[in-house]
Amino acid sequence: MKVPLLEIFSSVQGEGPLVGYRQLFLRLAGCNLNCRYCDTKHAVSCGKCKIEKKAGSSNFEYISTPLEIDKLLQIIQENYDLNKHHSVSITGGEPLIHYEILKILLPKIKKLTKSIFLETNGTLPGELQEVLKFIDFISMDIKLPSAAKISPCWESHRKFLRAALSREIYLYIKIVVSSNTVEEELKTACKLIKDEAPGIPLIIQPVTPHNSVKAPTTRQLLKWQEMLLDYLNDVRIIPQTHRALGLL
Repeated sequence: MKVPLLEIFSSVQGEGPLVGYRQLFLRLAGCNLNCRYCDTKHAVSCGKCKIEKKAGSSNFEYISTPLEIDKLLQIIQENYDLNKHHSVSITGGEPLIHYEILKILLPKIKKLTKSIFLETNGTLPGELQEVLKFIDFISMDIKLPSAAKISPCWESHRKFLRAALSREIYLYIKIVVSSNTVEEELKTACKLIKDEAPGIPLIIQPVTPHNSVKAPTTRQLLKWQEMLLDYLNDVRIIPQTHRALGLL
């Protein structure tokens, strides 16, 4: 079986409560959504896989993709010391659209690393259930229609959250906000979290300006945080720190 891989690189986690931890990133192609602020539009297609063997070098090797699973494992073992990485991050796009591949790949990666981290848009609960036993950390998005410019995903998010909590796991939720974010949508998201998992950390992530989407003001961010603390105890504002550092 082959993996539709687009990128392999070692860097630091730039988002959420695990910011700063070293991770090996495996970016898979394809997504089931089309968010307006997406900063990885290249992840919707496949053809070449970009490999940065020396972290931060910006020197890339390009190989054809999809990759055979054994070839991917060989690349990882020959080029990266996973003992120096907090976890292997499976990201995209939306990696769970490839759950059949992940069911085979993740147990093999699990033999090489301490932990597996899943970055997901939080809309595919059934697919999550298929691979949940291999995952240690989940970064789950809740998509706001006003910011992402997509149809509401509330019920998918609710089902996904329930699926994620069916196993003891480190889970946090991230909401990307823009200057156009609607407060009622933030409240809806918070009520959903409060109903299902009130102790889960919520990260408010101001969008990095992209594709005509503007970041919220500092005043907006602080106002929203104060409002959401009426519902939840752990609400944090964390921007994309890897973008500020110029990292992958």
